[in-house]
Amino acid sequence: MNCYVVQPDEELLAATAPESIVADVMDEKADILCLAGVEEGKLVTYAVFSHSAESGNGVWLTYLFTAEAYREQGFATELLAYAEEYLRKKKASDILVRILTEPDPASEYIHFFTKRGYMPLTLTGRCLVYEYRDMLDPGVFQILNEKKAHLPKIRHFADMDRKLVGMLPVTVSGEDQELSCFLTQKDEICGAAIACSYENGDVPVLCIKEIWLNDDARKKGFFLPLLYAATEEAKKRLSETMMVQLFIKDDAALHGLFQMFNPPEQELLVQEYMKSLRTK
Repeated sequence: MNCYVVQPDEELLAATAPESIVADVMDEKADILCLAGVEEGKLVTYAVFSHSAESGNGVWLTYLFTAEAYREQGFATELLAYAEEYLRKKKASDILVRILTEPDPASEYIHFFTKRGYMPLTLTGRCLVYEYRDMLDPGVFQILNEKKAHLPKIRHFADMDRKLVGMLPVTVSGEDQELSCFLTQKDEICGAAIACSYENGDVPVLCIKEIWLNDDARKKGFFLPLLYAATEEAKKRLSETMMVQLFIKDDAALHGLFQMFNPPEQELLVQEYMKSLRTK
């Protein structure tokens, strides 16, 4: 098989990948590397790598596809080996993979990467998917509204001091600037909900990538009111029929969420793996 660096193929991605992947890859501002494996003149496997500021010298494997007739024949493994050599020469330090799967450690996806030398990272969590109008337990509306009234001021990226935002332990990319919310108190940021949106068919999806609170805001229980405020604000800009995709990495936050919100329609385990390129 011959491997090549190619331009992103929107038609191929649209036929094989989720819409959110297509949008990310075809974004003109995205730092993307596309590789293709060709056997006897036919495209058999395809990979997309992306780089963002928060990943440092690491590169994310965003998408990997092998045509059905060519699976289980080692083509994806060969393309990954080519990618590792190519990225090592470009001074990349690591390849990172994020897998959304049912809580099943025997998943074929996990097995594929661990067999090829990818090591699990210590940070794992869950991805919860809600239909917004079914998300809130009716019994907690009043509680959340009362807490919302006592929240520090909620502001948006356009109203924020960029230097203060840049000092946060979370990263706000260009796609996050419209929907992310910040809690501010005495001209300091004490909390942030980093969010973006994409379309899944005709349904808008609010993706809350991360919620961060400083120690004081965490002790005061501002996680749920901040989440509520962020989704309420997004509803105005998107739709009341939107889906909400929420990444949770904190067990305490997960427990609190389940106490005050209805069960999600779907719960996926988020697992991250890494392969170091520092040594050959």
